[in-house]
Amino acid sequence: MTITRAINEIGIVLYRGVQAACVHGLTDLFGIAAAIASDQQRDGRSALRVTHWEAARRAAMPDFRASMTAIREASQSRVS
Repeated sequence: MTITRAINEIGIVLYRGVQAACVHGLTDLFGIAAAIASDQQRDGRSALRVTHWEAARRAAMPDFRASMTAIREASQSRVS
């Protein structure tokens, strides 16, 4: 009987207006973590996989900053 281990995956969402430095920095950080984790495993398989996710059409993705502004304004209007 073969036991297969689940691979942990971290998905970084690419949205309209995302800062490339943030995406690449997080990718590097989690890539280093994956290398350290694989060094500590006996089976040699990667315990962590980093992927980038985006909509098929980038124009279809909401603008994150506009969404956060709308949420902030809605929460402030409830307080007033």
